[in-house]
Amino acid sequence: MKSGFKRLGNFIRIVDNRNINGDITLLRGVSTTKQLINSVANMSGVSITNYKIVNKNQFVYVSDTSRRGDKIALAFNNSDACIVSSIYTVFEVTNTDKLLPEYLFIWFNRSEFDRYARFNSWGSARETFDWEEMCNIMLPIPPVEVQKKYVALYKAILNNQKSYEESLDDLQLICDGYLENLIKTETYKTLGDYIQQVDERNNDLSINNLLGISVNKIFILTKSNKEKLNLSNYKIVRPRQFGYVTVTSRNGEKISIAILDGEPGLVSSTYLVFEVINENKLLPEYLFLWFKR
Repeated sequence: MKSGFKRLGNFIRIVDNRNINGDITLLRGVSTTKQLINSVANMSGVSITNYKIVNKNQFVYVSDTSRRGDKIALAFNNSDACIVSSIYTVFEVTNTDKLLPEYLFIWFNRSEFDRYARFNSWGSARETFDWEEMCNIMLPIPPVEVQKKYVALYKAILNNQKSYEESLDDLQLICDGYLENLIKTETYKTLGDYIQQVDERNNDLSINNLLGISVNKIFILTKSNKEKLNLSNYKIVRPRQFGYVTVTSRNGEKISIAILDGEPGLVSSTYLVFEVINENKLLPEYLFLWFKR
């Protein structure tokens, strides 16, 4: 055991309060992004009296870790009381003078916790991270005054991130408005006159930076095992070139397309890679603003 580490089970307990009177109607789900989310369940004709109540400063998690990738669905309720499925586990910190719930939630948000939970999930048909395994977690629990400093720093970082994201949203709206105005005032031109397809293969295996493309219009690191792949036939995408996935099924209302801002990478041979022919007439970054709309 690491010095200073303590067993989590000594600081938490299960809570099983049911919505017997049906007073609480706010039904929430739990996501792998560690958030309480609005439930999409059809509750027409369903009794909510057996649902579990999650009060403010309590936690809830889904013990079933199957089919959730490398993450576990867990959340901390820092708002009004809500109800969740009776199969979820609700718990709370027993003594907030020794362990702050917000400090514990910082620990749960670490990717190492997700890996620990998946590694310690057991079962054949479906794997579960049960309450006993949760209680067996060993973590450093410094004096509560030190915990408060960590929590304050964490909240400050989250607030800065939120402000930054809101600023980006505002800038996107400005750009979209500018482009909408151009649509009304400028003469249309065919994009095909300004771009060309690129089909450069990784024949010499000089690149092993394997990338995917998300519907959020960014290149992402792929989870594929590169050791088992023949990367020689993969397409190279270079800085300021575009890649996109022609298949639009199962992507909702979005298309996976992105511009590369970074080191050269590889994408599947089924993807299309293209570039702007003459950057004196069309900037790749300007074109990407159009694609981001």
